[in-house]
Amino acid sequence: MEQVRYAIADASVIIFLVERMVLPIEAEIADVLRRSGRPVVFAANKFDEPGEVKDTSEFYSLGFGEPILISALHGHNVAELLDKVVEKLPHNSDNFDEEERTRIAVVGRANVGKSTYINALLGSKRVVVSEKPGTTRDPVEVYFDRDDVHYTLVDTGGIRKTKDPISFYSVIRTLRAINSAHIILHLIDANDGLTNFDKKIARIAIQNYKSLVIGVNKWDLMPKGENLKNKYREAIYERAPFLYFVPIVFLSALMKKNVSKTLDVIKKVSEISKLRIKTSELNELLYKLTREREIPSEKGKQVKFFYATQLDESYPSFVLFVKNARYVSLQYRHFIEKNIRETFGLIGVPVKLRFKEKK
Repeated sequence: MEQVRYAIADASVIIFLVERMVLPIEAEIADVLRRSGRPVVFAANKFDEPGEVKDTSEFYSLGFGEPILISALHGHNVAELLDKVVEKLPHNSDNFDEEERTRIAVVGRANVGKSTYINALLGSKRVVVSEKPGTTRDPVEVYFDRDDVHYTLVDTGGIRKTKDPISFYSVIRTLRAINSAHIILHLIDANDGLTNFDKKIARIAIQNYKSLVIGVNKWDLMPKGENLKNKYREAIYERAPFLYFVPIVFLSALMKKNVSKTLDVIKKVSEISKLRIKTSELNELLYKLTREREIPSEKGKQVKFFYATQLDESYPSFVLFVKNARYVSLQYRHFIEKNIRETFGLIGVPVKLRFKEKK
């Protein structure tokens, strides 16, 4: 019930959905809704026959008048229900637009502590926590502000291999949450380390050009040691070299240790993603790199770099004008990317290089 009260407090409009008969618990829910002061759209489900007539007098006892009779199964009157919801939506909202918020998707395998992490960060039980894997099926969004920064936290369902259709669609919705987020906080279990499945999740985030932070949760269960964090961090980078630029935070969501530190790192990564690099500084580095390391020549084609500039993207993206651009080797592309990262401190953010032909 506590999660319900939080959901009511966050809502602009509430759909109060009952079935064909009024139950005692629904009278209690109605009382909570009336005291909330939120606009309510009242609906009764499972009226599956079009034009079905029913005595609706018993619904009046709930205090919301006559309900809209719908059939969620067959879609009867659902459009009318949505019209009522739209009518009750506030025209002038005090909430910030999504574009003004930093959207963070908290992802990971089932039962790594994503919901516990969000509750610890917010200091309240906003999402359901259970030891049973798969408790969170659908992404749960929570708005909060900290240090004048506006965030949207998305608690996603645990990603796991399964033939269960409900879990399958939960995974699909998690992938959509990753795609719509600005930054991905990827939680892993300290006891398990970076599993093959974790590598797949991280690779999905990187392939979608998302900023990424890795949180090693349940660190309180690990043996104490001064160098353990360094060794653990090195083991992750060795197991997944493509994560070399991703910051790693060690935390315990259950014990509320280093939970706020993850947000500090996320804030820093968010600021880095908006960094604009001067064209002159970028070309000075490019000139230096091409002098330090000879550009490999493929099929007898001479490759020559002219200049580079940063594009107006939501993450660091650059276009490099090159003679015989398609002959720049993958290894040399990685060489340039790595040096751009190191020179300008592009930690945790995606970097995209586009090689454009110029004669």
